[in-house]
Amino acid sequence: MVSPEALTVLALWAMAMICIVIVQAMRPAKLTPRRWMMAVVALLLLTGCTAEESSVPLPTAAKSPSESPPPQSEAEAIKRSYIAFIEILDRADSLPTGTRQQELARHMTDPQLTRVINRTQEMNEENIASYGKVVAHVREIQVNGTDATLRDCQDSRDAGVMNTLTGKKINRGIEKESIKAYLSKEPDGRWRVTKTVSYGKGC
Repeated sequence: MVSPEALTVLALWAMAMICIVIVQAMRPAKLTPRRWMMAVVALLLLTGCTAEESSVPLPTAAKSPSESPPPQSEAEAIKRSYIAFIEILDRADSLPTGTRQQELARHMTDPQLTRVINRTQEMNEENIASYGKVVAHVREIQVNGTDATLRDCQDSRDAGVMNTLTGKKINRGIEKESIKAYLSKEPDGRWRVTKTVSYGKGC
């Protein structure tokens, strides 16, 4: 039995012979051997007398990984909102009176919002201002639909209130203060603090 490879070679040889006969029939009298061979090769290429290469699919470009980061979990979004709340709370009394409520409302809602606004007004009337920075150490977050509770072991050693007239510090915070914060997810998708409760020293 003749192998497939042998049949392929015979078929190619027969096709080449046919191409040569065609070229000879068209060969002009003054065609040199070199030009005649070039004509044969050209005819083989044009008439498909050469073996066809097996088709190989071109490699497709690899899809680049998504540049956008994966969506934050609700817990991470809540943590970020709470830390932003703490940061603006440290300087609430120094915010411009005309835009204070608007800026605070980005991070908190009632009853917390009203409590902070009233307290900052009292501080301004009493010539008292806050100083320093409170550091949050979030320990636990629980989510229930659009409501959440957060436990914070807050460090306020380097923060407190001072007299704006004398520059004298009135008090300062403590190293570990147990705070429980309540947050709500508003229609705009932002988490805002609705209430905070201090359980005093120790976490």
